[in-house]
Amino acid sequence: MLKITKKIWIISMMVLAGLAVVSCAENPTEEPTTGDIINHSFDMDTVYYEGEGFEITYKDLYSSIIVNDGIDQLLTMIDQELLKDFLDVVTTEKVDEKRIKLTYGTTDQEEIDKIDEDRQLKMEKAYTNGMRILGYGDNDIPYLEFLVARDLYVEDLLTNPAIEDNNIYLNAEDIVDEYIKNKYGEVNAIMIRYDVKSEASQVLSDNDLVEFHGELRLYTGTTPLEDLPSYKLDEDNTRSLTTEELLSFFIQFYNDEYSNQKTLISETATYEDLLLLEDLSFQYEDLQKINTRLGNLMFSSLSTLNEDPESAYYTYKPYEVAISNENDYYLVLNLDRNYHDLSEFDGDETALKAIIGEELYNEILQDLIDRNLNDGEFINRRLKTMREDHGFEIYDYYLKLDYDNVVPEDMEATSLMESDYVIASYDDAEILVKDLMGFALERKTPLYLVHASQLQVLKTEHYDNVYCDDEGNCETDYTQNNSAAMNAHLTEFVELEQGFIESGYVDYYSFEDYLYLAYGVHNDVEMINSYIKRTLEPLFLYDYIMENKEETMTDMMTYIDSFYDNYFSINAKHILIFMDENNDGNPDNYEEFYDELEDQAAFDELIVNFKMEVINYLNANEDDLTDFVTTYRATTKDDAIWGEYKEKGLKVLTENLSSKSSLNYMNSFQKYEDTFVDGLIDVYQTYQLAENINKEFVYSNLVESSYGLHLIKAEKGDNFEMPSADFTVPADTTYNYPAGLNNDGERVNLSQLEVYMNYRIYDIASSVVNLDEIYDMERPELPTRLEDLFIFLVQPVHDGYYASAFLNTATLDYIFTGNIVDSSEYSFFTEAEMDAFLLELKEVYAYQIESQFVK
Repeated sequence: MLKITKKIWIISMMVLAGLAVVSCAENPTEEPTTGDIINHSFDMDTVYYEGEGFEITYKDLYSSIIVNDGIDQLLTMIDQELLKDFLDVVTTEKVDEKRIKLTYGTTDQEEIDKIDEDRQLKMEKAYTNGMRILGYGDNDIPYLEFLVARDLYVEDLLTNPAIEDNNIYLNAEDIVDEYIKNKYGEVNAIMIRYDVKSEASQVLSDNDLVEFHGELRLYTGTTPLEDLPSYKLDEDNTRSLTTEELLSFFIQFYNDEYSNQKTLISETATYEDLLLLEDLSFQYEDLQKINTRLGNLMFSSLSTLNEDPESAYYTYKPYEVAISNENDYYLVLNLDRNYHDLSEFDGDETALKAIIGEELYNEILQDLIDRNLNDGEFINRRLKTMREDHGFEIYDYYLKLDYDNVVPEDMEATSLMESDYVIASYDDAEILVKDLMGFALERKTPLYLVHASQLQVLKTEHYDNVYCDDEGNCETDYTQNNSAAMNAHLTEFVELEQGFIESGYVDYYSFEDYLYLAYGVHNDVEMINSYIKRTLEPLFLYDYIMENKEETMTDMMTYIDSFYDNYFSINAKHILIFMDENNDGNPDNYEEFYDELEDQAAFDELIVNFKMEVINYLNANEDDLTDFVTTYRATTKDDAIWGEYKEKGLKVLTENLSSKSSLNYMNSFQKYEDTFVDGLIDVYQTYQLAENINKEFVYSNLVESSYGLHLIKAEKGDNFEMPSADFTVPADTTYNYPAGLNNDGERVNLSQLEVYMNYRIYDIASSVVNLDEIYDMERPELPTRLEDLFIFLVQPVHDGYYASAFLNTATLDYIFTGNIVDSSEYSFFTEAEMDAFLLELKEVYAYQIESQFVK
C-alpha cells in the first residue's frame, strides 16, 4: 500500500517554494460517532482573543491544535496517566542526563568537550528554543521527566522477566544473536597496512618470502627470486617457517612500516608480551568501520596462533580491502582471539555468562537497551502496545488517521468541534474535546494563537485587494467568487484532483484523505484557504518589511555587509594532508593528533618540507593534483623524495570542491569549518595581489581543519572581481530607474536594497496579484549589471525574510495589538504572561532568521 508521509508538503519554510502551514479552517460540523450528543458544558464559539480585524474562538484554537500537533498532544495526555508509576521513580540524575543528551546528542563528556565552543553555544540555544516551542521555556523538568519515564517503561519491558506475554524481553538468546552479529570481544593481531600492493609484495620478496600452496615459505634456492617464475617454486627450493620465524618476520614488517608512527615492538617480544600490547588489540566494530571484509578476516576467516596453529592464522599474500575510492593492502597475523563460536549455543543466561563472562554479558545487554531507547520508532511501538492494553480508542476520524496512518475502517469523516464530544477513551476514562483542548492550551496557547490567527490577519490586510472581481464584489465563499485570483486557485485545485486520480494513491485513499495526509486540510474549503494564505503571505510580509523598514533593512544590510567583508569567489581544488593512525581509511582528528606529538617542531619542519616537495612536483607536472595523489600513494618508503613522508605516516587525497559551482562566502560559510573558510578568504586575497592577479591559479598556505592540512589550488571563479554597486541614473534614460539606484560606493547601499525589494516582490507575488494597483507603483527596472549583483549578493538575504519564521514574527506584532477577552477555565494565560510568551517566540523566530546568515 502506498503511504503518504504526514503532511509532506504542508510545512514549506519558504513562501516562494510552496504552501505554508494551514490554520483555522472553515469546518462543517458533522455528526459524532460516539452516540448521543452530551449537553455542552462549554461554548467552543466563545471568543478567546480579539484584535483589529480578527477574533479567535476556542474552536479556532482547537483547529490549530489538531492541525499542528493534535495527535501528539492526545498521546502525551494519555501516556502521562499510564506512566504514572514510572514518573514517580524518575530521578534528578536521569533528568539531567536526558537534558544533556537532547542538547549535545551525547552524554559522553569527553565527546562534548571536543565540540568547539561556538557549536556548543548553538546547541544550547537550539535546545532552549526547542523548549520554548514545546511550551516548556520556563521549566523543562516536566517534559524531561516524561521522556525519562517513557525510557524507564521500555527498559522495564526489555529487562523484567516477570512481565507476562512480554515478547521483547532480552534473554540469553538475544545476547547470543547480538554477540554473533557484532562479534563482541577482541582479536590480538599484528596488522600492517600498505597503500599499494607492490609495497607489500616487495616487503615479502625482500625477505625471500613466497606464497606456496597457501603457505608463506622461505625461498632457499640459488636463482635470484626476481628471476624465478612462480611456477618453479617447489618443496625443494622453499621451506616452511617456524612459528618463531613467522612472528619475527611480522614484527619486523610492523616496525619497518610504523617506525615513525607507533611504538615499536621489541624484536625479542614473546607471544605473551604481544598479547599485552594495546596497539595489537582490535575490536570487530572498529575493523568493520574500515571494511567488513577486514573484520570478518580477522574474526572468522583466519584462525589464531593460540587456537590452531595448523590452520591458516596469517595472510600469506597482501590482502586487498576497498576503502573509500582506494584499495589498501594488509598483512595480518592473528595471535589470539577473545571470541567464542556461539552458533550452536543452546543454554540459559547462567550458561552464557560462564562462557563470555558476566561483564561482557551485561555490556551487550546495555548496548541493546541503549540502542532500543535511541530508536524513536521502537519506543513508539511499545507505547502503542501499552495503550492497546488499556483499551485505547480514538473516535475522531482524522486523529485516528494520524495515529494509525491508514484509513480508519467503519468510520465516517468527522469534525468533532463541540466541547463534550468524546474523541478518545482508555480503561474507564473518556477524553472530551475540551479535555484535549485544555491540555494543549495550558502550555502553548500563544503558539496556537499565532497559527490560528494568520489566515484571518492576512485576509484582513489584503483579501479585498486580491479577490474582488471586476465589479468590486469581494465574495468570501470561493464557489461564488469570480476574481481572477480565485479562478487561478480553482484551476490549480482541479489539476491537483486530476493528478490524484491519475496517481497510485487513488487505489488506497479518498481524495479528502489524500488532502489531509499530504496538505493537512480536510476539504476543498480548507485547500482553497491554503492557496489564499500562500498568495497573501508575501504581500503581508512586504508590508511588514516596509512598515519596519529601518530596522529590517538595517538587519539585512548587516548580513549583506558580512558577505562583503568576507568576499571571495574561486574555483577550488585541494590536497588534504592527513593522518590515519587507526588505519580506518578516514582522517584522524588533526588537532588531537598534533597535541599528542612529542616533538611538534620536528613535525612542523616535516610539513614545511613536504609542502615544498608537493609544490615542486605540481609545478613540474602541469599542476595536476590527481596525478600527484596517485603518484604519492604508489611510492614506497625507500623512495628518494617521498619515502621520508610515507614513513611518518602522511597521507593525501584530493577533491574538486567546485565541481558544481564556484565557491563563495555565501555558499561556504555554513558548509565548511570556519578555519577552512578563512583559508578560502586568505587565498582569494592573495590572488588579488598585483603579482598574482594575472595568474591562472594560485596555491594557498596550508590551511588547518579537523581533517588535516589543506593545500588549496584556487582559480578565478564566477564574479571573481567583486561586482561594484556604483551607479548613476542617467538623466535622459527611458528606463524606469528609480533614484534609489544612485550609489557612488562599491557596496550595495540601503536605497538600492529598497529598490530591489520593490523589484523582487513582483517575482514573488505578481503571478496572481496586481501589484501595480495594490501599491500604486510600477515595477522598477534594473540595469543588467546591478540585477546580476543583487541576485548574487542581496537575494539570498532578502528571500530569507520571506519565510515562515518572519511570517510568524509579523503575525506576532499583529497579535500584540489584540487582547484576551475570555477568562474561563480554558484561558490559562494572563495578558502579562501572554505578552511574555509572545516576546520569547519573537526571539526564537529572530534567531531562526539570523541563523541563516551567521556562522
